[in-house]
Amino acid sequence: VLVIAPEQDAAEELEHELGLYLPERRVVYLPPRGVWHGSEGEVKPRVAGRRARALAALEGLAPVLIVEAATMLEAVIEPLADPLTVSVGAHAEFEELTRRLAGAGYTRVDQVEDAGEFSVRGGIIDVFPATARVPVRMEFWGDEVDNLRSFSVFSQRSLGPLESVELYAAAEQPDGERRSIASLLPAVTRVVQVDPAR
Repeated sequence: VLVIAPEQDAAEELEHELGLYLPERRVVYLPPRGVWHGSEGEVKPRVAGRRARALAALEGLAPVLIVEAATMLEAVIEPLADPLTVSVGAHAEFEELTRRLAGAGYTRVDQVEDAGEFSVRGGIIDVFPATARVPVRMEFWGDEVDNLRSFSVFSQRSLGPLESVELYAAAEQPDGERRSIASLLPAVTRVVQVDPAR
C-alpha cells in the first residue's frame, strides 16, 4: 500500500498510527531528500537512514509505504550499503565491522554526538544509528559481540540493554541510478491519498 500524505507532520503521524493498527505489517515513512541532486545536494545521515530503511521494507511482505506528495516528484537513489544487523552473542570481526560502518557512510569521530557517527575505543564501538534517537555501545570479547546497550550522548550513561541493533546506511550512492518511486512498487500496489485536495 502506498499512502500519500499532504505534508510531513501528517506522514509521520500516519506512520505511528498505522504501525499500531497493523503490527503484522511493515509500516515505514519515506521522507523527502530535502536537497537538490548534485555535489551540493548531500542528504543528511538521519534522512538517508530513514530512506534506506523504507527502501529495505519494500523488499518485505506487503509493506505500507507512506510518502509526502512532494516526495513522489523526487528520484530514489540506492543507499550506500545494505542494512546490517548486530546481535548479542554474534560473531562479528571488530575491524571488519568498523570498515563496514565507514563503507555505509558513517563518519569516525572521537565521541559520537549525532546520527551517522561512530567511534572506537579499545574493544568498544559506539555507533549512532542513522535511524535512532540515541547511540548504541557495542562491547566485544574478541570477535564476539558481548554486550549491546543504548546510552545518553550527554551523560554517557547506559539507557538499557539491547538484544540487537539494525544499522541502515547513513548516505546514498554518490553516482547511484535515479529511479522513480512508482518504478519500485509492484503493479498490485494500492494507492491511498490522504486529503487529496492538498
